[in-house]
Amino acid sequence: AYMAVLALAIVVRRLWDGGLSEDTLGRETLLDVVVPVAAIAVLALALFAPFYLTVDSSVRGILPVPGSGTELSHYARIWGPMALAAVPPVVYAWLRVKNRQIRPNMIASIVGLAAVPLILWTLIVIVWNLLPDDAPIPVDALTFADMGWRWLITAPALALAVTGILAALPPRLAGSPERQGLLFGSLLLAAAAMGIIVTEVFFVWDTFGARMNTVFKVHYQVWTLLSVATGIGVAWIITQRPKRFSPAQGGLVIVGVAGLGLLLVGAAYGPLGARERIESSPSRSIGLDGLATYRELFPDDAAAIDWLLDNAERDDHVLEAFGNDYTDYGRVSAITGIPTAIGWQGHELQWRGGTELIGQRVEYVEEIYHGHTIPEDQILTEDEFKLRMEFYGIDYIFVGSVERAAYGGNTASWLLSLMPNRLEIAFEHGNTMILRYVPVN
Repeated sequence: AYMAVLALAIVVRRLWDGGLSEDTLGRETLLDVVVPVAAIAVLALALFAPFYLTVDSSVRGILPVPGSGTELSHYARIWGPMALAAVPPVVYAWLRVKNRQIRPNMIASIVGLAAVPLILWTLIVIVWNLLPDDAPIPVDALTFADMGWRWLITAPALALAVTGILAALPPRLAGSPERQGLLFGSLLLAAAAMGIIVTEVFFVWDTFGARMNTVFKVHYQVWTLLSVATGIGVAWIITQRPKRFSPAQGGLVIVGVAGLGLLLVGAAYGPLGARERIESSPSRSIGLDGLATYRELFPDDAAAIDWLLDNAERDDHVLEAFGNDYTDYGRVSAITGIPTAIGWQGHELQWRGGTELIGQRVEYVEEIYHGHTIPEDQILTEDEFKLRMEFYGIDYIFVGSVERAAYGGNTASWLLSLMPNRLEIAFEHGNTMILRYVPVN
């Protein structure tokens, strides 16, 4: 998202310097734009090369979105309160077109550029429809009615993208910093609209086989861009006076004021929703301490976690029980920031593409807590225990409510009796215990 904003800003800066002419899309302009954008992209890739070269996940590619996509009513509910972001760009784009500051061929080029994802999606879907019925394709082919509906529901976002770019393309700009800020808000609107368009036609093919992850991850970026642009729009509306405009422009300001009211009404959801969530919560705490509820429900575990926060070294590692997603598993490492061998299995499987990388971790954690090998069911020797602990650099074994439920109520005492020369009690509070690993040679 931010790479798109940067690229648009470089394009607009070049057009500000050179103006709009027949050579706007010429070789010199393209070089002035492509070279810095490519250089920044290559640098970004180089800095993160260790991640990109080693990442292994369940992502299998990018597919066209099947079905009907997002409903227009959902668009209105999600992005409607942020419609103020479009007011300044609409005004500036309308003035530029009215005053013929932008040529029709430039408008057509911008529309074509913004529609590239839709055009590409349409071509792919047409080819998909021509494949034989028994072709192994991962998504269902769409009808021409579906394709037409997709163009219809993306039309508002397409119009916003075109409007944002048009608003930032005067022939020459020598305006104030405030005006340049407004035009930057136009670029933010254009980039946000392109994010909406892309998620309507393509999605990342992952474990779920749906566009869920694509939508909410990209829409987070759209929300950020639109929130900044909305702030710019609100500031612009507040500083305007209807008498400065023609009736049409004054009408836009009135629409903006109405949008401000909608924004305030939408913003009321936050405190009202928070109050309802607090009242229905099992915790009585309404403070800013995110661990208050945990301390109420699991006081022994919370005391042990606080001890780790105060006493663990920067390079320490803690062992805790692992399990399903969206549960209390993994809570020690999540709260303290101390690394553990494995946390939520589902997320590990999803983003690592299988059990190859985590299978041994699962087995070792199970063997350490149970004190015997899997599947031979032989009691661990001290050397075998040492191997498993030092393989992941484990310094502490956490035995709390989750571990007792998963491995038995006598887990701590069993480990201490099994490995008296390797483990010692580092902390104990109620039924929760932290065992320290002693690296005896």
